[in-house]
Amino acid sequence: MKNGKIVLLNPTAPENPPNYFGPPYGLSLIAASLLRQGRNVLAYDFAGIPLADSLESIKQIILTQRPSYAGIPIQSSTRGAVYSITETIKKTGLNIKIILGGPFTTTHYRLLLENFPVDYTVIGDGEKTVLELLECLDAGIEPIGIAGLALRKNNKILRSPDRMNESDLDKLPTPAFHLFEDFEKRINEQGPWHNNRDFTLGQRSTNVKNSLLLLSSRGCVYSCNFCPMSSVLKNKIRFHSPGYFVSMVEHFYKKYDIRDFTFGDNFFTLIRQRALSICDEIIRRGLRIRWNCMTRPDAVDLELLTKMRLAGCFEVSYGVESGSPKIQRATGKNLDLERTEEAFRHTGLARMRSILMLMVGNTKESEKTVDETLAYARRIRTDNVLVKQARVYPGTKIHSLYESWGGFKKGHYLGSDPEPPILARPGQEDKIKGLYSSVWPKTIAIHLRSACNNRCACCKQAAGPSKSLTRIKNELDLAYNRAETVIFCGGEPILHKNFSDVTAYASLIGIHHQQLYTNGRIFAYKTLAKKIASWHQIETIIIPFFGDTAMHDLTARVKGAFEQTINGIRNIRASCGQAKCLQANIIVDRRNIGTLRKLTGRLSTCGIDRFHFIYGADSKATIALDAKDMPPIKASARTLKNLVGDLAQKRKAATFEGWPLCLLGRLTIGAYEWHAPFDEVITLRPKIHLCREVRKKMKAKPSFCEGCGKSQACEGVWKSYLRHYGTADIRQ
Repeated sequence: MKNGKIVLLNPTAPENPPNYFGPPYGLSLIAASLLRQGRNVLAYDFAGIPLADSLESIKQIILTQRPSYAGIPIQSSTRGAVYSITETIKKTGLNIKIILGGPFTTTHYRLLLENFPVDYTVIGDGEKTVLELLECLDAGIEPIGIAGLALRKNNKILRSPDRMNESDLDKLPTPAFHLFEDFEKRINEQGPWHNNRDFTLGQRSTNVKNSLLLLSSRGCVYSCNFCPMSSVLKNKIRFHSPGYFVSMVEHFYKKYDIRDFTFGDNFFTLIRQRALSICDEIIRRGLRIRWNCMTRPDAVDLELLTKMRLAGCFEVSYGVESGSPKIQRATGKNLDLERTEEAFRHTGLARMRSILMLMVGNTKESEKTVDETLAYARRIRTDNVLVKQARVYPGTKIHSLYESWGGFKKGHYLGSDPEPPILARPGQEDKIKGLYSSVWPKTIAIHLRSACNNRCACCKQAAGPSKSLTRIKNELDLAYNRAETVIFCGGEPILHKNFSDVTAYASLIGIHHQQLYTNGRIFAYKTLAKKIASWHQIETIIIPFFGDTAMHDLTARVKGAFEQTINGIRNIRASCGQAKCLQANIIVDRRNIGTLRKLTGRLSTCGIDRFHFIYGADSKATIALDAKDMPPIKASARTLKNLVGDLAQKRKAATFEGWPLCLLGRLTIGAYEWHAPFDEVITLRPKIHLCREVRKKMKAKPSFCEGCGKSQACEGVWKSYLRHYGTADIRQ
């Protein structure tokens, strides 16, 4: 066989990202190396294509093209798809040699060769190994002596010595992205927010829908226990020269008209002067590009960030992981946390967005260390936050730790479950999940209008006309770039004439977690209750209550409002079943404090899933009580403690807002202000507000709070309450 044809197949992933970052990087480099050798190479990307469809396509490709070799990258999350692909290829009956590469082959080559129809696995960097392997196979030579390779021979698994990683990345070719069909067209397809101002994009990690990922380096000098680089001991990081890397950017900029890039290095600013040189070269060549990157927040300064902005950088993601010094040491991250706070401020001064990346549940995590992280988060101002749970990936230090705990079931990697296990000792999973759930995801509340079919006495929404659909779309673009969940509120949002278009647009641009704040009366009409069932993207419906029948009607200033709302809840349940979560926001005041048990009991019976109790004012700028209507703060906290036990027996969740943490005691686990430090609201005024900063202006801490163990976490007491009642009730 001479110069046999090879087909490269990128498998479908169980969860494909909402952004397209270009063809698979490693596979594109392999393809480029093969092309430079003069080989006949075909490449296909099945990311985002259902497995059944991709298997049928692969079968047709194999039968039509009849290649000699098939190269497939594999990760732990895609192993199930790869297992199916290898079987599909072998079932064609053609004598095709299957070569697997990627992170999973490096750690689990034996499992793959022993259990699946795989001929060769590449260990470590594959550019040179694959070239040498194909040369041997073309010539009919047994490739046993090739470094960085494992194979099966005579029912034995043979592994050659490791290959030394290429230290000079400039020797590698430019990735052959062009082999993948329409890659430049997909990169340049942007969503409707693309022409608006730049805003961060939360979990999606970039504010452009699609961007081309390029690497100026490989690896990292650190050995964080959750990162696969933690097991790499030699040549931990290697670089392209600044000139070579910018030439690569320029190639795709000029030949394919690509303007949006992601510089995907683990630690872009590791060498400050090198980062500056890359920026200077981009500016010198006049490349009008936008790019984002990831780095450590203790490795930037205002001068560097300003130069990055001038070179087109619009966003920096900072991997902080934890605000606890103890966890910093345990993970090996070892950040200077005080310096990181300055990085977020400097990023803003440089007119770039910042993303805070956190991880909860690593080794030695506890309620105390999570509280330290939440306290840290409150000291910084970031455009978005990405919170992940510590999970166990092959090649990491915590993988070995989890294995020593007996965490893996027998045959775990022979299965296809793409979800890596959370880092927890057997039997401790719920505890670790609880720690993770204590850092609440960011939400943005958008007020659509002020007009309402109620006339609530405690409504504090500014009067004004309904927002136009155009303005709401712009605000949704902003929200998409800053959070994963949007709450529609303001007056009665359902009555906005374009509400259906609003929710449809939110879904179109990728806001998949939507909530509706409504007084609920309107769903007493069964036709509207049935309509909300068709709005699948609305996951949660939030309904405020001011007390039992008489109290609610009095505050809403509409006779029969309570019963209409109850009927609305029943109609929603009849139309939607359990598909939507129903939350009751109960505003606690002097007149309803004695009827809360009766109220929550009736609402539970009607179908409410969870309760949110509000003292004084809510954070979404919808409701605020006059001080004279607030019940004694300490007595109201005692009432809540007694009530929550009843709700727990009914399996109803409860959260709280407005009380000082010292009074909540064990209920602080549900204290909104502490666990949701990132939430924002867009009122009828054209400005976005950070909820915690709005509350800060309305609260104060009496002098005796300084000695309280909760002082660091607590926001204090409403100023209006202190003016009206003083501090005696709190100090008792």
